[in-house]
Amino acid sequence: MEAQREHGVAARPVDGRAARLETWLPDDFEFGLALKREGDQWFALFMDFDVTGCGATRAAAITDAFGLLGAYLEAYFDDGADFSDTLRPIQAWLRLRIRIESMIAKPLRLTALRLPLSDEATYELPAGLLPRFAS
Repeated sequence: MEAQREHGVAARPVDGRAARLETWLPDDFEFGLALKREGDQWFALFMDFDVTGCGATRAAAITDAFGLLGAYLEAYFDDGADFSDTLRPIQAWLRLRIRIESMIAKPLRLTALRLPLSDEATYELPAGLLPRFAS
């Protein structure tokens, strides 16, 4: 087993399956996430996979969404599918609505208004998200 190094710090050893899983993911893929609060609940939607997490806080919704996305991607990997097979983009009209709501919401963040508008963000997969499924 070899140890991966990230930012000059040795990480835990990676077995063969985890290494294959890491190479299965494209290096340049951006994971677009739409965030929205409705009532007391936050929702985080990965727009290219149609995977949604929820939680009482924004951070909890993002954490839940990443956990679900990790399980989703692992299932495709285990079935021998290509990464491109995992893509299930949301409908174009919904993506456009999210983009418009996000453009309206960004300037309003500095005000006291709390409107139920979507917000967009782009994330990289957290380090170690998928390798934890590799064991």
